[in-house]
Amino acid sequence: MKRARAIAACLAASLLAAGCGSGQAGSTGGDAFSFAIKSDPGLLDPAQVQNTNTYTALSLAYDTLVHVAPNGRVVSGLAKKWNVKPSSVTFTLRRGVTCGDGSPVTASTIAANVAHLTDPATRSPAYGVVVPAGLTAKRTTPPAP
Repeated sequence: MKRARAIAACLAASLLAAGCGSGQAGSTGGDAFSFAIKSDPGLLDPAQVQNTNTYTALSLAYDTLVHVAPNGRVVSGLAKKWNVKPSSVTFTLRRGVTCGDGSPVTASTIAANVAHLTDPATRSPAYGVVVPAGLTAKRTTPPAP
C-alpha cells in the first residue's frame, strides 16, 4: 500500500513540472496542430486544476517526470530514472530538459513546484485529494558513480 501511495505521489508531483519539457516536440518549427476543447480552460496553474478542460490543456502543455504507458507501466518522462521506496521516490532528471523559456529544469525547479502546490496559501484543490497531504520534495545530491 505504501508503494502504491509513493507511486501515486510521484505521478501527482510530476504534474508540477510546469512549462518544462525536453524541447524535442515541435523543435523543427515547421509543424503545427490544433486541438479543440469545449470551453476556456481557465487558470493554467497545475496546482489549480478543477476541471477536465484545464487538465487537458495542461497535459498538452506540460511534460511530467514519468508517464503511465498504455500497458500500465510507469515510463520515463523528464526523469531518466527513479527509485521507489515505501515512503519516498527519488528522481534523476534527464540532461537537457528545459522550461518553455529555455531555462534548465533542475531538481530545485521540481521541488519549488511541489512547495507551490502544497503551500496552504495556494489553496490547491488537488492537495489532499490527488496529491497526498504531507507531500514534500527536496533537492538531493546524487551518489557518486
